[in-house]
Amino acid sequence: MLDRDSLLAMAGRLLLALVFIASAFGKVTEFEKTVLYMEAHGVPLATLLCVLAALVEAAGGIALVVGYQARLAAASLAVFVTAATVIFHLAPDQRVDLLRNLAIIGGLLQVMAWGPGDISMEGRRS
Repeated sequence: MLDRDSLLAMAGRLLLALVFIASAFGKVTEFEKTVLYMEAHGVPLATLLCVLAALVEAAGGIALVVGYQARLAAASLAVFVTAATVIFHLAPDQRVDLLRNLAIIGGLLQVMAWGPGDISMEGRRS
């Protein structure tokens, strides 16, 4: 049923997913630069972890878009964002990025709590 709550849940998933799909795209198109950034922050195995990060972001973003295993995708992305926040955004000059990531985690927690909504692969079946 196309009610307001179903449309809002879908819109929320799409907006959250956009962050991760765009970030995955950026990692792929600016791979060397991203690896250097990760190495500068002391990330071991930066090349491998950059590939894994892009895969997690892309797969999680797509899962949110279509609403398939959305709770699992949201949980995985929340763990990922938490780790990225701790590694990259705890410095005082990173306050805006820290707060942005906390807001994203909040949105992901909503998906975990309430599911993807009716307009999804997991939506109610009649």
